[in-house]
This record gives sequence, structure tokens and C-alpha cells, in this order.
Amino acid sequence: MPTVEESSQQHIGRRVRWLLSPSTNLFQSKPGQPTLDSFFQWLLGLATIASIFNAIKQLIFFFILDPWDTSIGFYMGYLAVPLVGAVFNIGCWRYFRGRGYRQNWGTLLLIGNSAVLTGMVLAIFPAYMSVFLPLLIPCFFFLATFTGILLNFTRSMLVVTLLACEYVGILLLAQSQGVAVEMDGFSFMPATTIVLYLIAVLVGLISQQMQLTEAALKTANEQLEDAQATLSRYVAPQLAQKIREGAVNEVWNHHRRKLTLFFSDIRDFSATTDLMEPEDLARLLNEYIDEMVRIAARHSGTVAQISGDGLFIFFGAPEFTDDREHALRAVRMAVEMQRRMEELQRRWYKSGIEHPFQIRCGINTGMATVGGFGSAGRREYTAIGMQTNLAARLEAACAPGQILLGHTTWALVKEEFPCKEMEPLEVKGFQQPVQTWQVYLDLIPITNRES
Repeated sequence: MPTVEESSQQHIGRRVRWLLSPSTNLFQSKPGQPTLDSFFQWLLGLATIASIFNAIKQLIFFFILDPWDTSIGFYMGYLAVPLVGAVFNIGCWRYFRGRGYRQNWGTLLLIGNSAVLTGMVLAIFPAYMSVFLPLLIPCFFFLATFTGILLNFTRSMLVVTLLACEYVGILLLAQSQGVAVEMDGFSFMPATTIVLYLIAVLVGLISQQMQLTEAALKTANEQLEDAQATLSRYVAPQLAQKIREGAVNEVWNHHRRKLTLFFSDIRDFSATTDLMEPEDLARLLNEYIDEMVRIAARHSGTVAQISGDGLFIFFGAPEFTDDREHALRAVRMAVEMQRRMEELQRRWYKSGIEHPFQIRCGINTGMATVGGFGSAGRREYTAIGMQTNLAARLEAACAPGQILLGHTTWALVKEEFPCKEMEPLEVKGFQQPVQTWQVYLDLIPITNRES
């Protein structure tokens, strides 16, 4: 096939114009401001028109006349992006824009003779780095030239616009002379260009889908974290953890467990606070509950119920260690609550609340049924049974500022906590009076108070 002979000035001019063509459409348009996007959209339209002439030229060139070796043919061949590819590009652009896709432009630089799609990927990097392509293109063009000399390949170049793609690929494509259909300065056949455009759009779709998937995962993770934080405010942390792990049935199913059960309330709280302003009452109660729940969490207690100033906490479900450890944690928690209540009382007194508030704590260890109780729409994770009732009776019989233990609990903690035996307690449902023990708070070592 004849080739076009060009002067050095024409050669340099062609290379300069080509060097200025990469990294187009990489600049995002701002509303009301003209940018390079509009200019390059115009170039795309010009390329489409040129493609029509190029298609006509190919018909005339190969089927009617001898090779057309004129300057007009040369420049048409140089400027042309095959018609099918250009129309396909515009169609894809309208498709993506109509469906709300972000207009992320990239550039695909092709170097070589690509009658068939063979070669190797030279580079892939983020689209915003395409502004450096004018500096990199001479290097790749030299590589293509050197490869052509060694392997007797011809060379040519094409810049293809990628739709919805944030990456730039530079490919070196090569084909032996005599196989490809050569045109003046432009050896890319329409069929190959269609394949390249399909690849470009496919890469763009994959990139766009990866972005959408990543954004969706990020949003889902944020929503999950918010839901977990909200869940932890309404249920015990141990229960929330089980739900997050998917062990919902394990949580709501009923089990017979040996638990250490704790009840507490503030003595004469309702009668005292009836005279308080609602805002002051809410502030005082919320501060008290917040402090007590924090202490329960430090000792791994499961907060089953908060009713006004009353607390119901148990140890041994949903997480289980051993009976003695559960009892020790419960008593340590009660001791710390009593100490913290003394500090709160001093703070409230300074803020103008004269009445002294003291809490009563009752602790019992025994078998109970634990799980989800309630209606189909609302359930609470709690423990029921006679031993639970006994713990509540111990709290009601306890002196203000003290901790009253059932006999089983005392037997588990007596080696660590000094206690004194109290009068047996008559409890409904128990045939015999229940033996009770009161913890000597003043005799507890500092290490136990702070543990």
C-alpha cells in the first residue's frame, strides 16, 4: 500500500496536535462556567463528521479507486475516529447522563497497528493523572517506534474517550505489516475500534459499579454502626453483641440457668421527688441511672429492666463463666454503686437538693428462666422465677445504704466480703424463712471497693 510522504514541518505539526489531544474531558464542568469539556465535546462532533468522510474514503479507496494519496485524505485519516465508535460514544454518554451517572472522563491512549487487538498494557493510573500524558506520550511513542523497527511493525496512534471511567489505560498494540489495512497516518480499523470502545465502556461500567458498591457499603456500614449504637442504648451490651452476631434465637429462646440476681432502688424516691420541678427530677434521675448502668457494664452485668429509680440486673446470661464469679461480680458492683451514690449525694446537696438519697441493694443466687418475654411486637430479655422474686424481696427488706444477700450468694462470696447474719426473712412461696446476710461496707478493703 502506498504511504503519504510528509515534510518535517507537517510531521511536527501532526505530532504537536496529537500531543495536545490526550487528557481531554478530565475536567469536571461547573454549572454556568465554560470548561474544556464543551470544547472537547465539539471535537467529538467534528470527529464524527470526519468519520463519515473516512468511511466514504474507505469505500472509494478500496473498492473504486487506487489508494487516495492526497493531503485531504491524509488529514481526514488523521482526524477521524471511526463513525461507529463516535456514535456509540455519544449514545453511551446520553445513556449514562440520563440515568444519573457521574461524568467521570478518562483517556485511552493506543499506540501501534491494531487491525487485531493484540499487544500489552503499558500503564493504568487514575484519570486525574492524565494531565501528565503529554510528557509520557513521547516515551511510549518511542517504545512503539523501537518495537516496530525490531519486529517490522508499523505504528499509528489513536486517542479514545472513555465514558464513566476513572482510570487511564495506555496500550501498545502491534500487527505485522501486510496484514492490517493501512490508511494515511491512521491504521485503526472500524471493527477494532468498536471492540476498543466496548472495552472502554465495560471498564467504565465496572469502575462506576465499584464506586457505587463502595459507596453503598460505606453507607450500609455507617447505618449499621448507628443501629448498633442505638441498640446498645436500649438493651444490655452483651445482648446487643449476641444480636449483632446473629444469635437472635439463642437470645430469645428460654433457658433454665443459675443466675445471680440484683435489685436496687432509691429509698423514698417518689415521695421526695414529687415536690421537685420536672426538669430537675429528670436531670437527677438520668444522672443516677447513667452512673449505675456504667458501673453495671464495668462488671459485665446484664441490665434487664430500668423502672423509674429501680434497677434489675443479673449475671450468668447471655454470657456464662461460673457461679462464684457471677456472685462476686454482683457484690462488687453493688459495693461500687453504694460508694458512687455517696459521691452523687454530696454533689446533689451542693446543687440545692437537701434530702439525702440512699439506695438499697438485694442480691440472690438461684435457678431462673431467662430469655425473651413479651408480645410478638415487643419483648424484653429478662429472668423470672421464685429466685428472682426472692432477690426483689431482699432489696425491699434491705436497710438504706446497705447490701443484703441471700444465703447462696453469701456462701459464694464469704471468703472475699465480710458479712453479718441478719434475721431470717419470711417470703411468700418459701416454706421456711430465708436466711439473709448484710455486707459490712466499712470493712471492705479499698481494692474491693475499686475493683
